[in-house]
Amino acid sequence: MGLTGNLVKEVQIKPIGDVFLELFSQKQIDVAKLIPERVHGCVLVQGQWGVAGSIISWDYTRDGKTVF
Repeated sequence: MGLTGNLVKEVQIKPIGDVFLELFSQKQIDVAKLIPERVHGCVLVQGQWGVAGSIISWDYTRDGKTVF
């Protein structure tokens, strides 16, 4: 006799602050890949990716409305 069904397990992950710092300071384009339901994309307006002082326009959803 065998068992049938689904096995589900939730695991909390506590990322290090350096991961978020690197994500938002050097890999902004990957944020949209991680949370596509909230962040739809970003466009480099002025400067270079990953360089301090660059201007980036974010397209995201807040309170059910798309804003940038």
